[in-house]
Amino acid sequence: MAFAKKFYPKDELVSKLSYREKEKLASLVNGNLICVPMFFIFAAVLIPFHFAKVGIMMAITSIAFVVSMILTKKGHIYVGSYFATVGFVIATLIIALFVGFSDTGFVFFRATCFACVMANLNYQVSIKRGQLTLFMIASFVVVLLSAFTVYKPLLIRDPMIMAITLVVCFLGMFTANMMLLMAERQSSRIINHSENAHRS
Repeated sequence: MAFAKKFYPKDELVSKLSYREKEKLASLVNGNLICVPMFFIFAAVLIPFHFAKVGIMMAITSIAFVVSMILTKKGHIYVGSYFATVGFVIATLIIALFVGFSDTGFVFFRATCFACVMANLNYQVSIKRGQLTLFMIASFVVVLLSAFTVYKPLLIRDPMIMAITLVVCFLGMFTANMMLLMAERQSSRIINHSENAHRS
């Protein structure tokens, strides 16, 4: 916790934030501190297993979180938070489009499962509700794009099975993202009631 405080903005700026913003700031700082080494470790694991291109791209993705940390430290917490969301979108795009093709319909679940994991991480660093919506839309676009590019041979060979797989995957992604949006709304409502009660 003391180490994380080194990446906070100046005290006078933090003191002006609402209780909700202070809590979200803590999640953003800690999230960035986890994501920067996480993506480097991810890259280090991928490179020896003949996924050098993906590993290098994942390492580069960590730059988004480094920028997020710098902007947050300088007091631009909202812009910094959006940079973290962009980092998760890029990571989802890399896994969906560049890991490689395997001749089985089950491989399509790889991209959607990764997108759901990134959605949860994005929830932790998001300050604005729009970030959750942005990631949800972007992840849908990325997964749909992968269906018509990387996995196009499967779509041509067995369109009915792939159509069903797409529907199942999109339902899962939609449900996961909607649950996060509802959780965000509920936590915001609770914090707002607590702040109002404190003022009273």
